[in-house]
Amino acid sequence: MAGEGKTGGRARRRWQGPVQLGMLGGILLLLAACSGSARTTYYTLAGSTGSPRERPALSARIPSLGVGPVYLPALLDRKGMVLRHDDYSVAVSGTHEWGGELEDEFAGALADQLQARLPRTRLETIPWELEQTPRYQLTVKVSRFDGIPGRSATLRGNWQYQQGVDGKLLKSSRFDLTYPATGTGVEALVHAQAALVGDLADQMLDALE
Repeated sequence: MAGEGKTGGRARRRWQGPVQLGMLGGILLLLAACSGSARTTYYTLAGSTGSPRERPALSARIPSLGVGPVYLPALLDRKGMVLRHDDYSVAVSGTHEWGGELEDEFAGALADQLQARLPRTRLETIPWELEQTPRYQLTVKVSRFDGIPGRSATLRGNWQYQQGVDGKLLKSSRFDLTYPATGTGVEALVHAQAALVGDLADQMLDALE
């Protein structure tokens, strides 16, 4: 019986060796596969504002303007870009992400677009210091901000224009904007989304003139 125990132990050790080597090989293959996976590409809305029409008269009436907060639906409150297949199905990309929080990206891009049109206005994005509270404030609630690569981008929601100190509502409006994506890739879609932010700035200022 004692001899059989020694023989069994040697057999188990001989059997365990290949299994452990196989497990190690599997782990190495998994790590190799992970290292060879597609790299993540990051995007931002803070690109060129183009050559928008300046509105000096309106800018003189708005000495300071705050942008934010920007409210997003739960679907958009994530790093991965939301890519739409049709009206009823979307996908959240694992390899195309926003470079920062989308609400911050949106607020910063909108402030840049407004500043290009209002050269004499001091622009702020939320949060600001109490002593820097702007005279007026724009808040934006986005219900949709996505698109179909190779087709178009869509921006929907509503905005409010209010006094900065007490929040008194002065004007509000809905928006439903689309812009063609001239290219098949995600980069072309992001360019279209950035253009939509510029279109939103124009719509806002049209309503305030």
